[in-house]
Amino acid sequence: MNKIAILDLGLNNIKSIYNLCSKFYSTYIFSKPNELKKDTNILILPGNGNFGKGMEVLNNRNLSNFLMNISSEIKIIGICLGMQIFMSESDESPNIKGLSLISGKVIKIKENDNYNNPLLGWYNVKFENKEFKKFEGSFFFNNNFIVQPSNKEFIYGNLDDFPIFTISKNIYGIQFHPELSRGLGSNFLKYIIER
Repeated sequence: MNKIAILDLGLNNIKSIYNLCSKFYSTYIFSKPNELKKDTNILILPGNGNFGKGMEVLNNRNLSNFLMNISSEIKIIGICLGMQIFMSESDESPNIKGLSLISGKVIKIKENDNYNNPLLGWYNVKFENKEFKKFEGSFFFNNNFIVQPSNKEFIYGNLDDFPIFTISKNIYGIQFHPELSRGLGSNFLKYIIER
């Protein structure tokens, strides 16, 4: 059975993601490296907020190196800010290094006629790989910035030309909020956890 650890940075509302995961799996919340239980095989890094503040919390709690060290051992799922922190850098917080678990940067969504900025609300997602086609549909977003991976092979899902779902080995990045996206979001997250 999967055991899920949700990392609480103190920046994010983790109640929804905890409630969803705990329905199906053994789930607990932790905030320091020594609180990760040995039999954990999934780590979820959720969050809303500022890239620089997120990295500040990780660095102050010695979590940055910890996450990089365990990234080859267990599956890590980043949601919203959690996904953006996987990148190397962000326009939101110049000169602050990300985790670089996925090479790339985070860029501000430009003003346009197709989307609100911030990108807030329900938008239709398209998945590149046939494995995920069954999950195409409308998901809930809430963000001002979007990832831009260096290697397009990491991109498995898009909102038009915005990359919003990435996979690199056992590192999964999800820009939308599956925990707030009703049944489709729940089923998508369960599939990622069990994949």
